[in-house]
Amino acid sequence: GTTANANSTVESNNKSSWVSYLKGGAENILKEAKSASEKVVGAVVNASNLYSNEKLDEGQLIFTTVTSRVFAISYPDPNIVDTIQQMIGRKFGDRAYFFNLTTVPYPKEFFGGRVLNAGWEQFIPPSLESMLTVTAAIDRWLLVCPDNVVIIHCQNGTGPTSLALASYFIMCGLYQSGTSALQYYATTRYPKTTSIITPSQKRYVEYIEKMMHHTTITPHNHMVILCNLTLNAVPLFSVNRSNCKPFVEVFENDKKILSTLREPDVMRTYSTDDGEVEIAINMGVKGDIRVIVYHARNYIGGKMSAIKMFQLSFNTAFVEADSSTLRFPKSRLDGIARHENKFAPKFSVSLSLSVQVDKSTEDCVYQVIYTIYVVYTQHPTILDTT
Repeated sequence: GTTANANSTVESNNKSSWVSYLKGGAENILKEAKSASEKVVGAVVNASNLYSNEKLDEGQLIFTTVTSRVFAISYPDPNIVDTIQQMIGRKFGDRAYFFNLTTVPYPKEFFGGRVLNAGWEQFIPPSLESMLTVTAAIDRWLLVCPDNVVIIHCQNGTGPTSLALASYFIMCGLYQSGTSALQYYATTRYPKTTSIITPSQKRYVEYIEKMMHHTTITPHNHMVILCNLTLNAVPLFSVNRSNCKPFVEVFENDKKILSTLREPDVMRTYSTDDGEVEIAINMGVKGDIRVIVYHARNYIGGKMSAIKMFQLSFNTAFVEADSSTLRFPKSRLDGIARHENKFAPKFSVSLSLSVQVDKSTEDCVYQVIYTIYVVYTQHPTILDTT
C-alpha cells in the first residue's frame, strides 16, 4: 500500500543519504520540487500557527502546529509513550512520520516503524550530511502523499528541531534566509524566547542557505590545515580573575584528534599582560570540525579539573580556498553566555589556516548537492511561494 511504499522510501534515504537521491537526475528532482512548492510550501503559507497543549492520561504533551503538515512536540515522557502513540494514531492514522532528534532511540517497532532516530546532540550541530539526510527524509515523506504529516521532537524543542525545520523551509523555498526560517519557527513555538539555537547550530543552517541561494559559494573537498588558534584577549578564569591556563581539544567528524592538555607545570598560564593567547594546532582536517577551549585548574584528587570556556563548530567545505583566517566574534561562539563577565567586551577567536587546494580530489557530498541546487536557482518559478 501507500504507507508501506512510503516507509521503504524514507528508510532507503536513511541508509543511502540524500546523495543517492540527488544522483537520480535533475529532471526528476525538478518535478518533485514543483510538487513540493504546491503541496508543502502552500501548506506552510496557509499555516494556522496554532500553539496548544493536549492533556494525556498520565501527563501533558505540548503539540505545536508549525504548519498544517509539520508538527513539533515536547519531549515525550517515556512512561506515556504508548498513550502518545494512541493519541497520534487517532489524530493522523498512518499518515504521520515521527522524527526523533535526540540521542535516545525509539524501538524499531515504535509508531508502526514510521520513525527516524537521528541521534543529534542538543547543543552542538550534527554532521552536515546528517542534517541533509533528515531534511531529505522530511521532504520525501511529505511528497509521497498530500495527506502525510511530519511530527518532530528533540529534548526541549529548541536547537535540533530548529535546525531540521529551518533547513527544510529553506530547501523547499519558503525562506531564502536562515535567520528568517529560524525566526518563523521561534515565533510559532517559542514566541517569548529570544534565542533557541546556539551560534554553531545557526552556522549550519547558514550552510544550507549558502548551498541553496548563494551560487557563487561552492562547497569543496579540500584538506584544511589548522595552524594556530588565537584569542584576542585573555579570558579571566582563575580564582582571582587575573589569568587562565588554556588548552584545546579538536574533533574531526565527531572523533577527537587533538588535545593540548599537558602536565600543569608544562602548560603556560596567560595573564592580562600577555594581551592575547596563541595555541598551536598544526593539523589537517576535513569535514565537520569542533574546537573546544578549556581552562585547566589544579589537580583535585589526582585528576586535572577543567572548565569549558567556549566551543565552536564549522564545516571545512565552506572555508573559501583563498582564506588564511577564520574569525569568530564573541556572538558566534558557543557557551560564552555562561561566563560572560570573564571575557572582554570585544573578545574574539581567530583560526589561522591554509586550504590545500587539490583539483584532483573527488567532489564531496556537498558538491553533488550544490550542483542540484544550482538547477533550482535557474528555475525560480519552481520555488515561487507567492
